[in-house]
Amino acid sequence: MAIVGAVAALLGAVVGAGGAIAAAAVTGRTQVRGQHAQWQRELRRDVYVEFARVCRALAGATIEFASYAQAARDHGFDDQEDRRSKIAELFDLYDECFRAQSLLELECSSREVRSVATATVETLTGMARRQVHYWDPDYMDQMEAILPTLRDLRRRTDSLRPMDIEGQLNLAFEKIDAFIDVARRDLATGST
Repeated sequence: MAIVGAVAALLGAVVGAGGAIAAAAVTGRTQVRGQHAQWQRELRRDVYVEFARVCRALAGATIEFASYAQAARDHGFDDQEDRRSKIAELFDLYDECFRAQSLLELECSSREVRSVATATVETLTGMARRQVHYWDPDYMDQMEAILPTLRDLRRRTDSLRPMDIEGQLNLAFEKIDAFIDVARRDLATGST
């Protein structure tokens, strides 16, 4: 009888230890999944923040460029070299905006976020392109000859009036705000 008791105790210890090991493994996997989901959310958040930052920078730079060009024309100090240097700076932000969108598309699986981001980029880059075309049409024609995507963008954004600076800025920030709202919802739902 003592042997049966010892075997039962040993068997109970083995089953208990096995259960503890299994519970620890499940807990460990759950913790790893939770940490991975948290890391993905943080990564998406950082991508969303950078996208919004670049979009705001492009909107601001476009308005600054238009203001500079208008002031230069009004005061008769329009220097083609200086204007084209400012256009180059504007198009650096334009490129940065597309890079931020590409990173967002890579890191984000939400169709809604990608769709709103695309609409935001199209509005902002269209706004920048239209301003450059208005203030320096010869240079823009040269650029469109080199970069066919600019020609395609022109067809999609012809409805933007170059001199409606306030309207363009309002539209740009409406698009950015819409992106931020969708990004917040995406982060809150925890989708990966």
